[in-house]
Amino acid sequence: MSCPFVLASLQETREVKHTISAKRDMVFVQDYHHLIGSLTLLCMANCVLGASLNTFNVMSYGAVGDGIVDDSQALLKAWRAACESEAKSTTPVVLIPPKRTFLLSPLTFNGPCKLSPIYMLVSGRIVAPVKTGWRGNQKNAWMIFSNVRGLVVKGKGVIDGQGPSWWPLKPCFHDPANGIICKGPTGMIFRRCDGLRLDGFSKVNGPGSHILIMATNGAIVTNLRIIAPGDSPNTDAIDISSSTRVQIRNCFIATGDDCIAIGAGSSNIDVSGITCGPGHGIRVLENERTVVQERVGGGFSRRVMSPVSGLFG
Repeated sequence: MSCPFVLASLQETREVKHTISAKRDMVFVQDYHHLIGSLTLLCMANCVLGASLNTFNVMSYGAVGDGIVDDSQALLKAWRAACESEAKSTTPVVLIPPKRTFLLSPLTFNGPCKLSPIYMLVSGRIVAPVKTGWRGNQKNAWMIFSNVRGLVVKGKGVIDGQGPSWWPLKPCFHDPANGIICKGPTGMIFRRCDGLRLDGFSKVNGPGSHILIMATNGAIVTNLRIIAPGDSPNTDAIDISSSTRVQIRNCFIATGDDCIAIGAGSSNIDVSGITCGPGHGIRVLENERTVVQERVGGGFSRRVMSPVSGLFG
């Protein structure tokens, strides 16, 4: 799909929607401005590179988007189609459209994919099942992205982990497939996703840690909003493990636990422009190989190679 065609189609959609009631139109156009803006930037970047967008809208793969029907299989089908796409001079984009809510059971998005980069554009709302809805599913994580080189997850949408159903640590329940489940799962795990980019979306109410980046080289995390109540247990915002060259910039974090926790085997972690609280700040676990830098102006104010708790400086 060429860039002019994408932009023309979006403009036509927006003009048609202007015919609905003023109040509803105001909300709709605001959401579609976000979508149009995101796709416009993608188009500009890809046109410069001589590539066009190949869009895989989850609605075209059977998603309902009412927040009640489980849309997991529709998203998985869209992902697999995008991941397996070999169309030359194209960039695959899995689209989560605005003004809809998608209920997703625990899923794993496997790579490697045929093309890199591959985008997941989150313009709508994604919600996890409540605690009892996890019976029979993987219990350690809600969404796992594994072995996807050049993955970009971005947009102005919201990813909601439905944490309130997990935070009262009791009662636990017995799941025949997984045993006793008490602790909340990690919201999003990115494992061996070199060249990862996360930008713009809101990740809220994680049952446990919100985002875990592990065994990844060269990740950039920008402009995220990660939010959970100050008394929510074990709700780290961003955990990093066995990863190198990770940049975290201009994020708003307000959770009940660590804003950023940097674990064993990680190095060259660059943190700047973070709003952090009311949790435990930035924590570096004891590990002689961990090197963290806080950027101030054009340079670095501190290099940390030992355990630290709280914001730097």
